[in-house]
Amino acid sequence: MFIFLSPKEDRLRRMRDDCIDEPKWFAYPVVQAGFDVHFRNPGQSYRSQLSHLIKDSSDPISVLIFTIGKEETLTALEYYKKVKICSLFQWPPLEHLPFHKRLCYDIVLRRSDLILVYDKISEEYISSRYPRKTVLRIGLYIDTDFFTPCTQDSNVEQFLLCPGDHRRDENLVVEISQMLGIPIIRFSRSIQTLRFYESRHPNGVRLEYDVPFDRMKWLYQHASAIINVVNDIEIPAGITCFCEALAMNKPIVTSNGHSCAGYEFPDGVRPYRFVQRHDDVLQWTEQITSCVDAQIYPDGRSPRDLALLMCSKKSAVNAWCKIRELLTQ
Repeated sequence: MFIFLSPKEDRLRRMRDDCIDEPKWFAYPVVQAGFDVHFRNPGQSYRSQLSHLIKDSSDPISVLIFTIGKEETLTALEYYKKVKICSLFQWPPLEHLPFHKRLCYDIVLRRSDLILVYDKISEEYISSRYPRKTVLRIGLYIDTDFFTPCTQDSNVEQFLLCPGDHRRDENLVVEISQMLGIPIIRFSRSIQTLRFYESRHPNGVRLEYDVPFDRMKWLYQHASAIINVVNDIEIPAGITCFCEALAMNKPIVTSNGHSCAGYEFPDGVRPYRFVQRHDDVLQWTEQITSCVDAQIYPDGRSPRDLALLMCSKKSAVNAWCKIRELLTQ
């Protein structure tokens, strides 16, 4: 499989079995499912890479596309009869994009042999727009061996945790903290988030910027609850943090859009709370209060049980084995 990404060394290290001090990266279950993975080499043209792979391999070549730019669009135009194209759809609805982007995205999706999605809303949208395409919804992979509950320090003062980088409403986070009177720790790698808190210095919310994974895990473990304050109406934002919180078995309140759509037990039970309007501070404070006070899960099934069912290595490897089967038909 040729993946249109050029990962840095730290991500490549997180694909190895002996990496236990940081969570495994998304490509780990892809390799475990039997794919021979090749990444985009920025020092070599994509045409040269693909041509060599096609020439040297006796097996069909698959191309995995995440983001869509000039090279990805040209690949769909030039190579769709020579390779199997697999697209991972995590973008806004096409009708909301400028014309030139919409055209490129449509070219790639129409020439895709398989379209993957991470949530139910995206699955329904793509299935209705491209009814003849094979669409497969998979759970977002989380290293549940790394993100696992551990001993909690009873001396830590109560706080809420708001993690994540994209499409977070920082003003709403501040408002939630002030209404509840509970401090919030916000961790993020977003430079926009850093600039917001450096310029505002709001009472009740403290930013921890670009924290290492061991600190991230500590924050998940010791938070009274995880609040996924994300605008997920149009795109699947917030799924990673939501699934990490599930794996850490924490009480969770999330927006009820892409970030959690389809993440439920087979009978529909959802071991977390959600708000119908992502921008309604009263809904957030009500759900957070009941979440922190109760911490009781339906039928004894916990958030971590759902993470193990949908996001673990076992579930991810099974999903990528099915993907491999579909791409080799």
